[in-house]
Amino acid sequence: MTRGREARLQVAAAALVVLVAGGVAGCSDRRGRSREDAKSSSTAAAGATELPLGGGASPDGAGAAGDGSGPGSGGGAQPGATAQPGGAGGGAAGGGTSGGTGGEPVPGAAPGDPRSQPVSNCTDRTSQRAAELVLLDKRYEPTCVKVHIKQPLAVANKGRLTHNISIQGAMDVDIDAGQETVTDPVEAFVPKGTYTFQCKFHRIDGMQGQLQVVD
Repeated sequence: MTRGREARLQVAAAALVVLVAGGVAGCSDRRGRSREDAKSSSTAAAGATELPLGGGASPDGAGAAGDGSGPGSGGGAQPGATAQPGGAGGGAAGGGTSGGTGGEPVPGAAPGDPRSQPVSNCTDRTSQRAAELVLLDKRYEPTCVKVHIKQPLAVANKGRLTHNISIQGAMDVDIDAGQETVTDPVEAFVPKGTYTFQCKFHRIDGMQGQLQVVD
């Protein structure tokens, strides 16, 4: 009986030693893996902070100011990214131009100025009491008239539409279809010179002419 009990006690003690040894080994293995994981994480973090900054970008992510010749974006280029050319949004800094074209000036006249260069084939009306000018539908007859500065204009609308004779900033006279009017002497409107006149209703149709004022 005593020998059997001693044998069982020895077996139990041996089993306990095996269990304790196994637990210590497992704990050591887990500690080793934890150290390796921590080392890997530290290495990855260090690699991330050492990534190169592409295109002259500053550490806070703001790009260097462009000189207008580079990409349209103000920020620095990222590694491997394709540079985009500066577009309309770049404005002056991106080298772009802006602005549109205005309305076309009256042919023969400087922009905003009714005076124009005289043409050679102009009808001379200086001998008449009142210089005659006929308005037809969408054209004048003659298209150029020479008058004396003291003469009035005798304007007759022989068209089917209401027409007008205007000199920018100086004269603006409407004449209904079939009607005639005599203006004040030309000197009341403009001094000596050459002027472009037009119909304000049909300018888009090219209804304009030239008035040469002499003394």
